[in-house]
Amino acid sequence: MLSWFRKDGKRNGRNGQALSAMEESAFHLTESMISLRGITKAYDTDAGPFWALKGIDLQVYAGEFVSVVGKSGSGKSTLINMFTGIDHPTDGEAVVAQTRIRQLDEGRMAEWRGRHMGIVFQFFQLLPTLTIAENVMLPMDLCQMYDPAERYQRALHILDQVGVADSAAKFPAEVSGGHQQRAAIARALANDPPILVADEPTGNLDSSTADSIFRLFESLVDEGKTVLMVTHDAELAGRVPRTLSLADGLIVDEEIRITAAPVLSWTPELTPQGTVPRSNTPDLGGKAGFSPAYN
Repeated sequence: MLSWFRKDGKRNGRNGQALSAMEESAFHLTESMISLRGITKAYDTDAGPFWALKGIDLQVYAGEFVSVVGKSGSGKSTLINMFTGIDHPTDGEAVVAQTRIRQLDEGRMAEWRGRHMGIVFQFFQLLPTLTIAENVMLPMDLCQMYDPAERYQRALHILDQVGVADSAAKFPAEVSGGHQQRAAIARALANDPPILVADEPTGNLDSSTADSIFRLFESLVDEGKTVLMVTHDAELAGRVPRTLSLADGLIVDEEIRITAAPVLSWTPELTPQGTVPRSNTPDLGGKAGFSPAYN
């Protein structure tokens, strides 16, 4: 079943008609990659608690491209911290890649994050004393992913995919901001995570480079990645199929644009603790990984 989003937020089937209740239900049984329920976050201040998030409910499905917009202080970065496990909510449940992440201690959280989520920062965060290739290899080393003898070639392969293989032996300071951001994206993809989170990834880039980075994100979504991008760029946000608007710690608006995308199936790497049972999830592909399912 291929689904199209209508301007009113409802999904259309192949014939352009709204999906039936049964079809809508089947669509929403596809893997929820990020599930937040009743998420709040308070910070202690001299004036009393400051509520950065005030009850966030959010579902992001496998293969979605979602942008998050809002003014400074609206809660965008705090929201990212909740489902990346960088910070913990005051209350609420966060289930990401089928794992209840609040149940993980710091050591297990770091390993889980390294395997399931790639994070792209506004200021790149590349280590200046490592080459571009060594920066990309770092997540593989930390999570003990792939054979050590294969990691360098894998890093080169990913750098080639994002268009900066010729900079592999250079240090970050020796390449442009656009090349550093592509290298940061390559590092985020090092362990082939199902989720890519980008926090203002084009904020320090010129418009041409920003457009090329955005098109790279689109290609990753086409390959089955789930991409969530925080941005102040209204033009870029308007090109994303789904946009969430935050204000004062709340999702105050959601816009779903007309797009065509297959329902995607994703099979998680099960972990001994914190893994959510998948008894209510249909088998749409069989093999581990992403696979389009058409009915």
